[in-house]
Order: sequence, then structure tokens, then C-alpha cells
Amino acid sequence: SNQLMGFAEGALALGGLVGGIAVSIRPQLFSIQKAPRYLLGATLGFIPITVIMAVPVDALIAYAVILVSFSWTMAMCSVFSIVGISYLQMQTPKDLIGKVIALTMSAANCALPLGQLVFGLGFDYVPVPMLAGCVIVAMSGITVVARRTFKKTFTLNAPDQTPKI
Repeated sequence: SNQLMGFAEGALALGGLVGGIAVSIRPQLFSIQKAPRYLLGATLGFIPITVIMAVPVDALIAYAVILVSFSWTMAMCSVFSIVGISYLQMQTPKDLIGKVIALTMSAANCALPLGQLVFGLGFDYVPVPMLAGCVIVAMSGITVVARRTFKKTFTLNAPDQTPKI
């Protein structure tokens, strides 16, 4: 129903706000070196969705689990985004900040329709638990690659050269 869709959108917004508030309250806890952990946190948010969609439960229970999971996932994505953009701003020469941030945001905005297309096709042809499982596998792969990349990048630089946000 429209009301339940409104609650879902509100839960996503709440998750984004919680992530942003967490970073602003305790910025010393969130550094770019930990960014792969936030991706892992977002990945873990899909596990309850996969499980709840695979077992026969009441629709409202499944809905509640999905809302909580999406809120958590959105909070982790918000933290990742804030940490990443802040790091870019600190590392980019002042005369290029606008261009670098614009390019970064443009790339993210261009990826969004592609993701929606893939999910739209997935919902048409793949059972939802399997689709959620595929998301977990894809996000896990991205997390592993990010962890290796970040580890390599930040071990080449002195630890004091990578500022905390």
C-alpha cells in the first residue's frame, strides 16, 4: 500500500540520517582506512533480507525485517559516502575540488540507472531470495577488492598522511 511504501522510504531516509549523525558525533571513529568495513556492514544488511524472503513468514514480519535491514544498509552506505567524499576533499588540491567532486558524483549518478536496470530484470526473472543472495555475493566481492586496494594504498603511505575525518 501507499502507507507501507511511505514507511519504507522513511526507513531509508532514517538510515541515511543515522549514518550521517554518527559520523558527525564521533568523527574520530570513522576513517578512510575503515571504509571497507562500512561496505561489509552494508553487505551484512542483506543477509536478513535473503533469509526472511526464503522462509514462509507473515508478510508484515518480512516487511519489518526488510525495513530494519534497509535502514541499517542505508546507514552504512551513508557513512561510506561521507567518509569517501571527505577524504577526496582533503586530498584534492583546492583548485580541483569542485571538478573532482562533480566527476565523482556524476559517476555515481550514472551508475544508478544501470543498477536499477539490473535489479528490474532480476526481479522479473530471478526469485527474490536468490537475487538478494546475488547482491550479497557481489557486494562481498566489492568489499574484498576494496579492502585489498585500501590496504595496499594506505600501507604505501605513512599512517599520519591519511587524515581521519
